[in-house]
Amino acid sequence: MQPRLTLLAAALAATVCTQANAGGLFLYELGAEDNGLANAGAAARAQDAATIATNPAGLSRLEGTQVMVNGGAVWGRIKFDGNSNSTAGGGSGDNAALPAPLGSVFISHKINDRWSTGFGIFGAMGLGLDYGNEWEGRYFSQEAAISGIFLAPSVAYKINDEWSVGANLLAVKGDFSSKMAVNRGLLDDGRVKYEADDWGYGGSVGVLYQPSAQTRLGLMYNSEIEWKFEDKLKS
Repeated sequence: MQPRLTLLAAALAATVCTQANAGGLFLYELGAEDNGLANAGAAARAQDAATIATNPAGLSRLEGTQVMVNGGAVWGRIKFDGNSNSTAGGGSGDNAALPAPLGSVFISHKINDRWSTGFGIFGAMGLGLDYGNEWEGRYFSQEAAISGIFLAPSVAYKINDEWSVGANLLAVKGDFSSKMAVNRGLLDDGRVKYEADDWGYGGSVGVLYQPSAQTRLGLMYNSEIEWKFEDKLKS
């Protein structure tokens, strides 16, 4: 076994949305090498077990059993530029970007000269915002967070020294929450909170072609994954 420990750090940039809609980041850099290369050529590199997420066909290029563990954090600054003429009162809020931990585990195993398998757990997308309870946009949003955790069992087959194919199944746990204030006139603001979670399922297939020792081409297709969040309003 070849254990590997790397540290992943990424920058945060996103926009706020209102009502029950949500948007967030998708982080392509799932390992130290990806981060250092800005994810360039990720589908063709096949240099470590993180290829499970970038092109499962790359598993055929890895020897033995490999374990890759990544950890880190995202942070940033999102500042609302308030309107001094707002009738809602309150301020512009402080930095709304919430720091969040990152982590992933990838395991690859070469079964024989043809077959390889692997499994990955990684959190590649999400965003958290908190403008506070009193900012002037509180009737649209006060807090919002969305996240997705991917589970990816994978398999690869080496056709010959040049061609490999691979596929994985994706099970993605999605969690979403949002909180906003309710204007009750002369009374203090009310609060409404929405929480939901769901599993989405899909998969990906990949092809790896290496015509020479200096050239390698990779292609991967990811299917669409859909979450269906049910209404769970809390006042």
